[in-house]
Amino acid sequence: MENIDMQDIDALINEEREKSKIDTEDINSSEKFKVDILAPHEQHIATVLLLDTSVSMSGDKISELIKGLRTFKEEAMKDRSVQKRAEFAIVTFDSSVEVVQDFAPIENIEIPIFKPKGDMTCMGHAIIKAIDMVNERKKIYRDRGISYYRPWIFMITDGEPNDMWPNGEEKDVELWTEVIKKVHEGNSEDKNVGKKFAFFTVGVEGANMKVLTLIAPPNRVPIKLSPDKWKEMFLWLVSSQSTASQHKPGEQISTEDPTDPKKGWGKFSI
Repeated sequence: MENIDMQDIDALINEEREKSKIDTEDINSSEKFKVDILAPHEQHIATVLLLDTSVSMSGDKISELIKGLRTFKEEAMKDRSVQKRAEFAIVTFDSSVEVVQDFAPIENIEIPIFKPKGDMTCMGHAIIKAIDMVNERKKIYRDRGISYYRPWIFMITDGEPNDMWPNGEEKDVELWTEVIKKVHEGNSEDKNVGKKFAFFTVGVEGANMKVLTLIAPPNRVPIKLSPDKWKEMFLWLVSSQSTASQHKPGEQISTEDPTDPKKGWGKFSI
């Protein structure tokens, strides 16, 4: 009978264990890679809701914002194309920037009860964060072979940034320059640097519309929200998401005019 080397057997057992461990890790990694994208065979659109929660939003403004977001979720849940294709993230900014909700389908979005705080409006840092998020989401789509539409960043504010300024301290000027460059280039129709995302700016009561106009892309100027039109604004957003998610990627998207005197919810104002 052939002699059996126990050390060789132990080595073989350990080798099989290591192989099994690697296979298991690969499976777990693969499953983790898939779990957070609903209907990966569908074309997707990622949208960041960029919300001012500084102390100046206290009172009716923050209450209307919360009610509007709840209406947004209720209506979006009724639209099959939005349910399957749209993903939303919520980012707030005041004295800090917080990702309240990372990208998820509408059914998984939890509408928080915001509590305005802080005497700062870190809008510049918030915009950079939102841009980074949509760029990363696009990368995930590409890595997973998921086609997608141009992402949206939808900002609502009642003020102006005080973490950046064109004529402030060096750090303020640097951030201002970076934000303006990224927002304007990313929204241009230049095939080399543009068409990266669509940036929307909404100013509510108290917003410095002149400053917001400098930040917003020239082809998509800010809209001043009518005080009693919060619900209409969020209904428009649902309708626009539905329209966008039914177009072919790259097609020109035509949404309802938000400044229409009869059906709109705001006006162009500086």
